[in-house]
Amino acid sequence: MSSTARSLLRAQNHLKSLYRESRDHKKNGKPSWHYVALKMGLSVGTVIRVIKGIEPKSARIRHALSLPVYETIPACMICGRVHLNPSKVCPIRNRERRYRRMPIAELPTRVLAWKLRHREETL
Repeated sequence: MSSTARSLLRAQNHLKSLYRESRDHKKNGKPSWHYVALKMGLSVGTVIRVIKGIEPKSARIRHALSLPVYETIPACMICGRVHLNPSKVCPIRNRERRYRRMPIAELPTRVLAWKLRHREETL
């Protein structure tokens, strides 16, 4: 189980314990998600979504539930992978550039065939 899944499970357990605790604070003795939402400073819908296992993306909600920060990592436009060091050039793009500098007679057959099919001029 990943650390993100563990922290979401911990938040769910905390919300469930507040739900059980809400019984003591209501006049009729029934538990209430409204009490939990008021206690956490969130909306009722958000609390119920977290209980169902839907992970919130908003930083404010994640902070209220003590979840780690949610970040998106951009994927490379050329190869579609995520590079660990985004400051470097994509290795696939780097490989293509290497063939541009070679004279046409020294190009590998598959690269030469690709250049002919796509009508790429070499300088």
